[in-house]
Order: sequence, then C-alpha cells, then structure tokens
Amino acid sequence: MVVAERPAYSRATFKITWTPLLLLLVAQPSLLVQVASYVLPSTTPHSCYVFNHTADCRHRQLSHVPDNLPTDLTSLLLEHNRLHSLQSHLLARYPALRYLEAGYNSISQMSPNDNPCTVLPNLAVLSIPHNQLGKLHNGVFESCSSLAELDLSFNTLQRTSADENIFAPLTNLTVLNVTHNHLQTVNIGTVMQLPQLRYLNYSNNLIRTLKKLDFLFVQNVSLYAIDLSRNPLQTFADGCFKDVLFDLLVLDSTALGSPVTKLTSLCRQLKGAPLKALSLRNVQLRSVKSQPFQYLASCPFLARLDLSDNGLTDIDDDAFTGLQHLEELILESNNLLRLSGNTFRGLSALKYLHMANSSRSLGAIGKDTLSSLSQSPLLYLNLSRSGITKISKGAFQSTPHLQRLDLGLNKLNQRLMGDEFAGLSAVLDIYMSYNTYVMLTSGSFANTPSLRRLWLSRTRLTSLDTDQSPFYGLVNLTYLDLSNNNMGKVLADTFRGLAALQTLKLGHNNLARLWKHNNPPVLYLDGLRQLRSLELLFNGFDEVPAAAFAGLSNLRLLNMNSNNMDKFPPGVFNPLTSLASLDLRRNLITGVPEEVFGEVFEHLDDLWLGTRNPFDCTCDSLGWFANWLRNATGSPGRAHVHVPGAATEYVCRTPPSYFNTSVLAFDTLACKDHAPFFVMYVVSQSVLLSVVVVALFVHFQGWRLQYFASVLGNRVLGYESLPSVNDGDGEEDGQDVGAARRAQYSYDAFVICSCEDEHWTSRYLEPLEENGIKLWLEERDLPGGEVRAEAYSSSMQQSRRVLVVVTRALFRDTYCRKFAVAQARKRAIEQNRDDVVLALLEDFPEFELFHKLGLRAAMFPSHCVLRWPQDPKRLPLFLQQLRIALGNA
Repeated sequence: MVVAERPAYSRATFKITWTPLLLLLVAQPSLLVQVASYVLPSTTPHSCYVFNHTADCRHRQLSHVPDNLPTDLTSLLLEHNRLHSLQSHLLARYPALRYLEAGYNSISQMSPNDNPCTVLPNLAVLSIPHNQLGKLHNGVFESCSSLAELDLSFNTLQRTSADENIFAPLTNLTVLNVTHNHLQTVNIGTVMQLPQLRYLNYSNNLIRTLKKLDFLFVQNVSLYAIDLSRNPLQTFADGCFKDVLFDLLVLDSTALGSPVTKLTSLCRQLKGAPLKALSLRNVQLRSVKSQPFQYLASCPFLARLDLSDNGLTDIDDDAFTGLQHLEELILESNNLLRLSGNTFRGLSALKYLHMANSSRSLGAIGKDTLSSLSQSPLLYLNLSRSGITKISKGAFQSTPHLQRLDLGLNKLNQRLMGDEFAGLSAVLDIYMSYNTYVMLTSGSFANTPSLRRLWLSRTRLTSLDTDQSPFYGLVNLTYLDLSNNNMGKVLADTFRGLAALQTLKLGHNNLARLWKHNNPPVLYLDGLRQLRSLELLFNGFDEVPAAAFAGLSNLRLLNMNSNNMDKFPPGVFNPLTSLASLDLRRNLITGVPEEVFGEVFEHLDDLWLGTRNPFDCTCDSLGWFANWLRNATGSPGRAHVHVPGAATEYVCRTPPSYFNTSVLAFDTLACKDHAPFFVMYVVSQSVLLSVVVVALFVHFQGWRLQYFASVLGNRVLGYESLPSVNDGDGEEDGQDVGAARRAQYSYDAFVICSCEDEHWTSRYLEPLEENGIKLWLEERDLPGGEVRAEAYSSSMQQSRRVLVVVTRALFRDTYCRKFAVAQARKRAIEQNRDDVVLALLEDFPEFELFHKLGLRAAMFPSHCVLRWPQDPKRLPLFLQQLRIALGNA
C-alpha cells in the first residue's frame, strides 16, 4: 500500500531518544541544572521528562494533565496513562502547545467543554488512538481551524450524525485517521468540508456499502489517498465516487474477487475517475478476466495497479487491453501457472512489471513468454522467486528498452552462452544471485554492452577460467558481485578491461591458492584503476603478494575480514593512497609493524582490526601500533580516525603478563630501552659475521695472500739472491766477510731424493736453475768412477743447503735413507738447522717420518719445512717458499 505524504507534524518529529540525551546531560552539568528547574523532583512518582519544549509524561499512571510543567511547551506526550478526559482547563497552562498525544488512555468522550482547541489556539496535531471514544458530539472541534492532523484510530466510534457536520470547523486538516473503529459508513457530513484534506483512512471498520452521496463532504477536494482496506464491502452504489478527486484508492483485503461481480461493480463506479493508482492486494482474485478492467480504460490517469497477494492462477488473454495508460503493474506473490503470448497485450505504456514470487514453477522462459510486451516501453522486470529453471535463446527479444532485470532466487541451472540476453542492449542492471547453478562462457554478456551492475552471488560459479573473460566488453560495468560461490580459479585477465568498475565483491570464495608464494601470484586486480570498494572476506588468505594491490590508488574500502592473515609484506598497502576504511578483523594478526601499516594509516577514516586477532604485546610487534592507537582515539589531531572497540576489542593474547589486557594498556616506555641493546646487537653481529667471512676466506684463499705477501715483501724489503758459485775467486777487496763466506760453496742446494722421484726433480727443481739457483742432482752431477759415499760427503760440504725430497719411495731407498739423510741430519745438528730443507711430497704421520728417517718436522724452522700442495693452484706459493728457503742466509 502506498502511504500518503504526511504533513510537517508527526510522531517522529517529537520522538525522544534517551541515550544521546543522557550523554549530553552528563557532558553538560549546567544543562542538567537548567533542565531540572523545569522538571518535578525525581522522587515524585508522576514526574515527567522535559527537554527542548517537549514534555514526556508517558507511562506515569497519570489521572489528570500535569499542571506544573513549563508553560512554553510545544509538545505534550500523555500516552499510556489513566486519563478519562483531556481536561482543557489544565491544558490552558500551555498555550503554545502544537502537538498533543493522548493515546492508550481511558478517554470515553469528547464534549465541547473539553475541546482542547479552545485553550490551544496553535494546536496542529491531536492524537487520541487506543481509547474508548464511542461518539463525537457536535461542536467538539470548534476553534480547531489550525489542526492539521487528527488521529481517532482504535476507538469504538460507531457513527457520527451526518447532519451535525462535526468536522466542518477543521478547515486546515490534512490527515484524518479513523481506522479500527466500528463505523458502518464513510458519510460524516452533508456539506462540503475539509478543503485541505489529503489522506482519509477508513480501514478496518464495518463499512459494507458505499452510497451515492457518502463522499459528499469531500467532493471537489483534491485528496491524495482514500484507504478502505479491510472492510466487508459488498455494494458500490451508482455515483458513489462521483466528483471525488483522489489519486490513490486502497481496497486491500476486501474480498472483492469473490465473486468477481463485486470487482466489476467497483470498476464500473471508477469509470472516468481521475484515479492514478489502485491497490487490490489480497482481494481473493483467483483469475483476471477482461470484463472488470474494461471500465478502467476510461481512467486516463491510471498509472499503477497492484494485484499482488491474490493467489492468481490465470490471466486471460487481453485481460489488460484498454489500460493503455498503465505504467506499473504489480503481480507479486501469486501462483500463476503460465504466461501466454497475449497476457500483457494492450499495455502500451507499461514501464514497470513486478512479478516476484508470482509463480512456483514458471519453468523455462521461452521466446514467446514475454512476447506480449513487445509494444511496451518496459524498463523494469522482476521475475525473482518464480521457479525459473532456464532462459531460452531470445527470451528477452521483446523488451529492447529494459534497464533492470531481476532473475534472483530462482532455479536457473545452465551455461550462459550469451544468446539468452539477446535484445538487452540497453540493460543496466542484471540480478541473478541465489540460483542453482550458473556457468559463464566467453560470450555470456556479449549482448549487454550497457551493463553497469551485475549480481552473481550464490550461483555456484566456481571458476572463471574461460579463454576470454566473460566480462570482456563491459566497459560501463561499475558493480560486480561474485561472492559466496566457493570460487577457486580466476585468471590474471578476468577483470582486465573493466575500466569503470568501482565495486568488486569476492567474499566467501576460495581464492587463497592464487596468492601462494609457491607459485607465481595471479594479480587479478591489476588494471582496476577506478575501483572504490573491494571485498575479500572469508577466502582463507594466509599470504598476500607485495604487488597484490598495485595500481588501486582510488580504492576507498578494503574488507579482508575473516581470513588467516598473520603477516603482510612491507609496503603492500602503500599503493592504496585513497583508502578510507580497512577491515582486517577475525584474522591471525599478532603484530602491526610500522613498515607495513604506517603509510596507509595516515589517511584512514575507519579501522576495523580488533575483533579476534591474537595480538602479541611486545615491542617488536605492537610497540609502534599501541602509540598510534592511543593517538588516534585520544588525540584531537587524529580524532577523525574511527576505531570501533579500541578499548574492548584490541586485546593482548601474548605474552602471559599481558594476557586479556587492552592494547591501550601496553607500556611502550620500556621499548625505548631497547635502542642501545639493538646497536650492540648490530655491532656484535657485524663483527661476528666479519670474522666468519675472514676465516673462511683465509681457509680457502689464504695461500694467495701468503704468496703475494711474500713476493711483495721480498721486492720492497730486498731479496738476497744467491751469487754464482764462480764469483768467489773474482771478488774485489773491500767486500764484506759474508761475501767471502758465500764464495766457498759450489752449489746452492744438495738434493737428496729417491730414484723414483727423479721425474719430479727434473720437472720442478731444474727450472729453478734458470733463476740462478745451482742444484746438485745425483743423476746429473755424481762423478763417474768415484765412490758414492765420498762423492755425497764432498758435494754436501760444497752446498749451502741440503734439500730432502721426502716420499715413501725415499723410505724404501736404503742407501739414501741410511747414509745421505743421516749426513743431512748430522749437518743440521752440528752446524745450523736452517741448512736442511724438507720437501714433504706426501702426507704421513710424524712418527713414521721419525721412524724411517730419524727426522721430525719440529726439528727445523717452519720456513724449512715445505708441504706439497694438493691444489695445483697453490704450486706458485710452494715454489716461492722453496726459493726463499734456499736463499735465506
């Protein structure tokens, strides 16, 4: 039922809300004192509450109008008391009263002596519902010319004498409500009256007949609505609506359809009426015939017809023929069995067709189902809850002007190929949520290029992995709802091209796998530059890639409620420069670091983060956020940030010392003491890391340093090279004693090695002679015919050093081992340990060296014990050390 526009004075205008009033009084103690001066003491059982020129005396068990209220009252509420009359002599104390409500009392009569208008010249609203008024006396409304609204509903009024014209003085009345009384006629006067009346409500009375002159009192009055619903109407006399000007006639629940002749009689009386809207809800109309509505063809202004809640099963062909001015037809909550090709023929001006819940099993919508609308400029079509199972190809070819299509709450179970929406080139909204199963293809919406809003929630749309996005070409789409589908697959280009999209709902799906770090993330939000609202709640997210929200600079609302998020990558929210509302409730967030949330929090208006997040109240996790939260909720500079439940929902879970404690109570002063320790930690870790790196470098590459240091040192400090053994005889006088001493040697080194190692000496030792080092080698320098022992002894005395090449082959060479090595050992002991150089070409234990040769490596200086390198790269170092050992004076 369409409710008429109420005048300026209504109950809502003076409704008092206790909570803000109490908060205001607490915040303003002076105001409390001021108000108290107008109110009875609180200990008085009948005290009223007074505020802003309004006295609330409801539920005070009053038997009379209070006489101790401020005299400047404009509103007085006396509902739910024990008043038996309005007691105008007491109301005279309040001459400025404009609103008087006395419902739910025991007022049984209103006489001219109790007329409140005589003492209240400005009274505009008089409400006396739920009383015991049985009759109105003549003159009761004298002096009530200022009254605009009169409510006498829920009383026991049986009739008023039409001859008395009781309501004639109400020249400015706009609303008259006499619903729920015992009236048997609508006639309340014999002369025209109530010239300003707009709304006349006679519903729920005992009116059975409308006579010819019943509406004489409002003839030629421009009424908005007449409500006669829930009356046992049986007869409509000829001329009962003659010269009555009204826009809306409400006859709901009046049993006009049984038999249908009553409806026919009604329509006959409405013939030619300036009616704009007719409401026939629940009038027991089981079928629509052409006869009743043929009389309405002469109503040139009839634009709205409501036939809902009738249990309609059948509509005859051409039933609405003649209603060429009808713009809106409501057939909701019926039980239609079919729609034929002629059902809506003749509705050449129809723009809005409401058929929600009009059928339990409409089945498939074929090409002919809506063909009768081909001549109608239909803009709105609601087919929700109609048992639709399929949309056939070209089903909407007859509605080329359609802008909104509602197919929600049906049983659609099909793959949309695109031909189903052929002809809907002008459609703006398509609602398809709450269907059995809808699967999209690349061309599903190819015929709806103007589409702006699309609802596909709860359609079991589990995947969007088509070769081409089903939303391709929807450049005007601003709203897309894909929530509650358990959808698990979306491609990177699914939403690409939706340049105008502002709202995207993806909640209650299964998209967590798309953002796992194990696989390359699917950045399906890329390119949505105009997006304003994004819902990702209930998706099971536990990871978010750093570039997930890249490019969403216009996003205003982000909802990631009820996921499994613990940590976010630094800077993930930085692209959201316009974000105003962030919802991260019901996750697993333990910390709110500044590097993640610092920038986005600067421009937030609303933050929803507290509920069911197990915060870790430690310096690392919440040190920064606790200070931010205190500033945002208590500092005037950050008062614009709305943080619901800041004191109650932001609760610590760890450590145990802060369990169930508000985050606002977390002491962040202790966090400042961590700064020196942090510096020490950084320094110690840096030193430790440096030592490890140096140790590893020395272990693996130290030989290079040793080699270059040796070469560089000898070049810088000077290297004492060995003189030629032939230079001793040609030395001039004046050379030092050391030079004379060096001249006595013929060889720089006497080499002791096994015959098996001669190949080694020829490969690595003989090239040293090119650098001026002269070696004694047995295979080359042993004189022929000379005793070997004597030759060994003589040559060893003429050599500055003795080089022993130690291998296991030497251990097996008895002569070298027992004689040559023994002579070298004797020289080291008797002369100088630096004279013997050991070249260990193999690895063997120290005890084996001593057991075989009677030598220990410890007997000699470190620079005289050389070990053959396992790594060929270290050979230059070995040879350099050998040259140094042989050339050291």
